[in-house]
Amino acid sequence: MNIDMKWTPHPANPLISPVWPEWLVGDPVVLTPEESPDGRWHMFLNSVLFIYRYTSGDGIKWRREQRVCRGMRAWLLPREDDFILYHESFITPWRSDISARVSRDLENWSAPRKVLSPSLLWEMGATRNMSCPCVVKDGSVYRMYYSSNSVFLKDLGFGEPKYIGVAEADNPFGPFVKRREPILSPNPGHAFRNMGAGAIKVYRDDENERWIGFNNGIFTDEKGQSRSAIMLLISKDGISWEEPFAAPIISPDKGWRKALVYQLCLAPRPNGEIWVYYNSRDGWRFGSERIGLEIGRPLS
Repeated sequence: MNIDMKWTPHPANPLISPVWPEWLVGDPVVLTPEESPDGRWHMFLNSVLFIYRYTSGDGIKWRREQRVCRGMRAWLLPREDDFILYHESFITPWRSDISARVSRDLENWSAPRKVLSPSLLWEMGATRNMSCPCVVKDGSVYRMYYSSNSVFLKDLGFGEPKYIGVAEADNPFGPFVKRREPILSPNPGHAFRNMGAGAIKVYRDDENERWIGFNNGIFTDEKGQSRSAIMLLISKDGISWEEPFAAPIISPDKGWRKALVYQLCLAPRPNGEIWVYYNSRDGWRFGSERIGLEIGRPLS
């Protein structure tokens, strides 16, 4: 995977807006036509309480198809004969686990199975939320990246993920064995992660024998406002990360993405482009969130 790219917002942005009376759509995960059972694009995203499935013929114009389940912050793992949908399941607003559901056709889903719960000291803050799963198969091992705990942001009026951890299993439904310490934490000296680690989506780059991560850290800017932006990270082992670029590849600026740029999903295309779907917020305490697309094209 080439990381030396020019990133350009799609002219049709934002691609998906909330359906009234909802005020947000977020945390998209995309299945490309090459991966799907019907040759269409599929996207799973959440509103405030539910995960929905959308479809598209071109990856640009999307239509809501169904409400899949109650939950948030989904991740889709394609397998040979089926698909696993991992997502955050709330017990209370301050306590959640990660669950998994299975489907063969992306329309009919099994009952949820709990696969990861808070248990470590750093997961046990003011909130005990397990969220933002990302499961990558590495040989015979299933590696789950996840976010836990939260940092409260006063100007937003709610919390965002504080730490990112890793757990591994020989089975996609666990039992997952966690690393004892988080792999990404808040860093007061880091301009784009000084409040919280946010979440990460990780992809294998077998050609270059490395892992590539896209991390939306949570930070406070020079004006004291809460922000989030997408940083690109690289790693030899998927545990210890380096940042090849000093600045984010996608940052908040104006209009529909004025305040924060949040979670994402990659869709590598056959022509070498990388499509990044993400959600962004246009305000702080009072704001709406929409889905947009950034296209990465190789510089050389």
